[in-house]
Amino acid sequence: MSNINFALVDVDGNVRRIGSCPADQLAGQARGNLSPIEAPADVLDPRLWRYEDGAFVAVEPEAPSLESLKQAAWAIVREDRDRRISGGCETPLGRVDTDADSRGLIAGAVQMAMLSQMLSQPYSVDWSMEDNTVATHSAAQMITMGLTVGGYVEDCHARGRAIRGAIDAAADEAELAAIDTESNWPY
Repeated sequence: MSNINFALVDVDGNVRRIGSCPADQLAGQARGNLSPIEAPADVLDPRLWRYEDGAFVAVEPEAPSLESLKQAAWAIVREDRDRRISGGCETPLGRVDTDADSRGLIAGAVQMAMLSQMLSQPYSVDWSMEDNTVATHSAAQMITMGLTVGGYVEDCHARGRAIRGAIDAAADEAELAAIDTESNWPY
């Protein structure tokens, strides 16, 4: 037996879900106040259809609200911010990795450097830089690397917050589209 397309329709004629099942199982697809109704093959997206007077009627999808556009814009900026945070940064002895694991390793090395200084113990670490070269860092240089990476991460967050503020303040789609999300990021 072949499958038929069906739509689950509420009492107001709103199409809530579209599916496919064997014809003899159509009645079993009912869910709460949703009734299964056999649907033509071109009824694919529930947002584009209503069921009125015994027929499926195409409807224009609603334009996205300004709020949903703002949420989508912020999601893109947040992803870009996080990619930048994890993309490495320049330090006094060269460029270092800044992904989450690397930031954790840097924080641990900074703690060791600080403890060594506090206990007046010598400290030196050979650090693999982003380009896989090795740079020897003293305690002071390791602490400087940690401060540099921490500052870089905070600068990325600050730029993200500034863009988020502009997104939140946008009064319409034109203002939202005009927001510069590409410049003024730290490198």
